[in-house]
Amino acid sequence: FWCYNINMSEESEPTAGAQFDTVTPENYEAASQELSRLTWEGDYDKALPLADKLLAHRTERGERDTALVSHASTYYSAASRIWSERKTRGTFKSLWGAGKAMLTALRSLDERIGSEERKQGGPRNDGSIPSLDGMSVDELDVTQTVYRRAGEVVHAVSKKIPIVNSIVQFFAPTRTGNFVRDCDTVAVHAIDTGLKKIDAAKAAGETVVPHTEIFLNGGALEIATRHGQVDQVAARSQKILELGGQYPWPPLDASADYVAGHMTDFGQAVRVARKLADAARAVGDTAKAEEYESIARQYAQFVPDQKAKL
Repeated sequence: FWCYNINMSEESEPTAGAQFDTVTPENYEAASQELSRLTWEGDYDKALPLADKLLAHRTERGERDTALVSHASTYYSAASRIWSERKTRGTFKSLWGAGKAMLTALRSLDERIGSEERKQGGPRNDGSIPSLDGMSVDELDVTQTVYRRAGEVVHAVSKKIPIVNSIVQFFAPTRTGNFVRDCDTVAVHAIDTGLKKIDAAKAAGETVVPHTEIFLNGGALEIATRHGQVDQVAARSQKILELGGQYPWPPLDASADYVAGHMTDFGQAVRVARKLADAARAVGDTAKAEEYESIARQYAQFVPDQKAKL
């Protein structure tokens, strides 16, 4: 979608543990599990170098396309953590750290989308983005999340510091010259494609991961809210709350061992509860919003990274 002018990633340092100085076929599964643990615990000093090593290993295995999205997800999570702590980290430090991590995530997704574009004959003359049908629902969810959040942050910061938009455009030149608009375009395209895939899977009687549909609709809700699309806000909110009523919440009275083995489930529960709170708030149901915010806080107690982002 766009090409970055500078390399925002730093060379990986051997901080992910001696056993993963090099990712091999023999330790790949263990390294992947370790990355998941480090991410949910918010230990990005170790998680990011390990993510880089996993990307390099999967590239050697011919799996770069799929690995790029996982790589982007880890860097996006780091960017979100830094951004959420910006008041305590110092303005410049937080802006630089969050921006660098976010641009690394965007670069990985840009390459993934570019791969789809090449399969479809190369760049379009009209500047439009390619079909994303070749990407999985999970890949589309990561894509919409990262692009939407990047556009949202730049939009918010640019209101206070107008020059930020020009700086971002220099580092990440887009097809139309409008970073925020292009981010929203990619996000909406990924959301629409993902929801169509989910509808097709349901029609075929396939099992659909419950949180993904909520996240896709949640992304659409945030974009509709930012653009003042009242009808879409109401429709997306209603859908999210409907899906929330069917969500399989993990047990809050679980043992420490159970939580450790199901950290992803607890982390996703925090994110789901926050999306439900946003949907309830969007339709004016303050009591329901507070209920879901309370649920998010309860699950976040088990997931350090999510707790820090509340």
